[in-house]
Amino acid sequence: MQTLTLENDRLRQLLDLKAEVAPKAEAAQVLRYRNSATHRTMTLRAGGQRGLVAGQPVLTQGGQLLGRISEVTDRVSTVRLINDPSCSMGVTLERSQSQGIAYNRDGELYVSVERSELVADGERVFTSHLSDLFPEGLLVGMVKEPADPNDKDPLVAAELGLMRNYRIEPLYPVSEWPQIREVLCLPLWDPDQSASMAGSAR
Repeated sequence: MQTLTLENDRLRQLLDLKAEVAPKAEAAQVLRYRNSATHRTMTLRAGGQRGLVAGQPVLTQGGQLLGRISEVTDRVSTVRLINDPSCSMGVTLERSQSQGIAYNRDGELYVSVERSELVADGERVFTSHLSDLFPEGLLVGMVKEPADPNDKDPLVAAELGLMRNYRIEPLYPVSEWPQIREVLCLPLWDPDQSASMAGSAR
């Protein structure tokens, strides 16, 4: 009974998110989670027969960006996760409006911004209009202290150059991604047009 209740709660969350973010979005079950040094992916029990195509953004049921569909067959799809070594994207920090590039290192997400920007610990990070992989306004996570603990030392900072790197902590912890059972696949969008979903996850 408890398992059924949890499944119903997850489904309700997913339907609520679908109604809020994109009525044409497609909910899908997760079949497998892969985490290796070279590939970090999810396999979904949904494919071309349900209208999925490569390039669609994929969210958790809570509205956090997980990744992007990279391969599609008739019945299944592969999602390349945002912490995959090959993934990088333009992002915006909510409070400071700083623009930066999010990238991966050893399975952790980081953002590189100009050192002159005033970045607050805990600031939320969203995809930006500069990203050609995702529409603007999807929640990526929140920034933590500078990746290098010595980065606050002026002498060290001078050697590190004009950029400062911060770790991005997803609101849905990466350690719990293997337990994700359902996701939401957003419709494909045109990166040359203004993103209609900007701020939808905020």
